[in-house]
Amino acid sequence: MRCSYRKKIIYGVITILIFIIFSHPGLYGRSSYEFIEKHNILKYLHEEVNVNLTSNAFTNCDYHDIINDETTLSPNLIEGDLVEGHGIRDGGEYIPQDCRPKFSTAIIVPYRDRAEQLRGFLVYMHTFFRRQRIHYRIFIIEQVDSRPFNRAKLLNIGAAAAINAGFPCIVLHDVDLLPLRPSNLYACTKQPRHMSSSINKFRFGPEISQYHMFSHKLQRKGKLRSDLLSFARKRMAADGLSSLHYLEVATVLHPLFTHIMVDL
Repeated sequence: MRCSYRKKIIYGVITILIFIIFSHPGLYGRSSYEFIEKHNILKYLHEEVNVNLTSNAFTNCDYHDIINDETTLSPNLIEGDLVEGHGIRDGGEYIPQDCRPKFSTAIIVPYRDRAEQLRGFLVYMHTFFRRQRIHYRIFIIEQVDSRPFNRAKLLNIGAAAAINAGFPCIVLHDVDLLPLRPSNLYACTKQPRHMSSSINKFRFGPEISQYHMFSHKLQRKGKLRSDLLSFARKRMAADGLSSLHYLEVATVLHPLFTHIMVDL
């Protein structure tokens, strides 16, 4: 009887310890990396717009209220629709009408076989971006062949298209990630930065750059990924935008995005 009681106590202590370990906020997400303090964000952002941008607004957009906005959007917005009169142009491009934006940003999204997820992503992201008073355009780069999905190459193709379209700032995005805070301004800093370091799957960190990840079936890991990674340093000088080879099947300006279909 006493032995049974002792076992229960031991099991109880072990259970509590396991709970404490797995609920620790630093277990999955790193909390010690460098990030920009809220009061310094605008100072670090690079103000530049698309060379092709025209605006009839008389005043420049102000972003102080956006940076200090403590609103958190609900991921459930993916289930709705955009409000009428949203002002989004064909190709998924938006320009604020009441002020001249200081930032032009191209959002590049590699894609294949996630139609329902893409629909929700577009509704959510357009709702999110229009609150930020930036000039933006969403590029969806779809791999249409049956070869293994090459996310990095699709990102390079999208980046090349955005540069050709005159965008000075490029954000490489995933279709399964949703930024939750409109104060997470989609504009470039003077140096590259990782925007989605705080994801709900791995515990949140900094208050602004928080993301929600769609639940989805994970793709099978590529057999050559370790080999490719080990030779990355040798390839980086010659492998990239300057060495892109692909077949552009079609480019279509949909109401909510620019759709570039490619065969790799």
